[in-house]
Order: sequence, then structure tokens, then C-alpha cells
Amino acid sequence: HPAGFTRRLLETMNLNEIARTLEPALRYRAVDLAMFSVMHYRESSITTRRVELAREQDEEFSEQFAVMKLDYRARRAASLNTAEAHHEHATELLAQRRFTEAIQAEQRALALDPTTDDAHFQIAICHEKLGQFDLAIASYLAERRVDPYEKRLWLGLGRAHYKLNKHEAALGHLRRAVARDDRPEVHLYLSRVLQELGQAAESEAEYQRALQFGITANAAGKASREDGANR
Repeated sequence: HPAGFTRRLLETMNLNEIARTLEPALRYRAVDLAMFSVMHYRESSITTRRVELAREQDEEFSEQFAVMKLDYRARRAASLNTAEAHHEHATELLAQRRFTEAIQAEQRALALDPTTDDAHFQIAICHEKLGQFDLAIASYLAERRVDPYEKRLWLGLGRAHYKLNKHEAALGHLRRAVARDDRPEVHLYLSRVLQELGQAAESEAEYQRALQFGITANAAGKASREDGANR
């Protein structure tokens, strides 16, 4: 059965055995194997496992891999010039916190295909990270026009309105988020918004709901501090 084979492959994967098989015909480097996986298996479980093992094997892997992967995405986007390739480039730029460049890559994708799924959403995330909250809201709403069923929009809209101190609007969006995409971050933001609105008991109740998802109080506090630094 294919699923069973994949599971056994992941459980028994050993990079040292792969190295012995390749050498001396080919020079083995963990980062090269990881890039081969990205190019041929894309974001599959095989790629994920090889990257995990390579990171454990080589302390310089993460930095080298980030450079190689971004270069590959950039060259692929320039060569193919498709909305998908530019969107994948933007996704990698976002992952590496190069927010302005990610926006530009998504804009190239949208110029080729205005219906590119998640393009406006990722632009919104970038604007949030850059502290451009009004622009983030506009991009979230643009994503809603492309994909009205995108459940992550409500948290994004609630978060951006909260950061603009528009707490009533934030509360409405976050209430919708609970119904569509219930996860701890939603309750943490609800807790903050309710606190700002002077509803201390309700704020504490939402904070406790966030903890019920299994996150720790320390993790919740860290998220609050990081959010405060980005406001």
C-alpha cells in the first residue's frame, strides 16, 4: 500500500546510508540532498523528513539551505514567469522575513493571474509585519473577494484592527474567527481586545480558553510581549 510504504520510508530514512550509496560516484552534502528533494518532491513528507535529518546532521545546514532555496525559487520564477512560480517565490521570501520583496513577488503573481489563491493573504501578512495595518486590512479584504471561504481571514482582520486600536471592529472579526477557525491565537486576541474594552472577566475567560488548547502560560505571555513589540 503506498501510504504504508511512505510511512516505512520515513521511519527508516538514514542520510548516512544515502551518502554511502552516492559516494564515491557523487560528492554527498546534506544540503544538496535537501534541495534535490525540494525540486523533485516539492513540499512532501519525504522532503520534510530529509530536511529534519539534514538539520540534525549539519549545524550549518539551515543557513545554507535558506540561501539555496531562495535562489532556486527566484530563478524558477524568472524562468517560468507564471503566477504559481512567483507565488512560491513570495512564500519563501515571507518565510525568510523579507516582507517588502515578498509583496513585490506576490504583485507579479497577481499581475499574471488576479485570482492567485493566498496572494493577497500573504501580502496582508507582510503589511502586518511591516506595521502597515491599514494596508493589511485592505489586502485581507481583497483575499476575501478572491476566496470568500478563507477561514483565516477573520483572525487576520481582527488582529489588524486590534493593532490599530479599533477594538469594537476587532471584536466582531474575532467572534467570526472563533466560529470558523477556532484556535488558541484567536482566544488570546479576544482576551486582549476584551481587556481593552474594560471587560476583565470575559477577557480572563478567553485567556483560559486559549490555555485549554494546550499552550502554556509562558508561551501565551511571550506571544503577548512579541505582539506588543509589533504594535
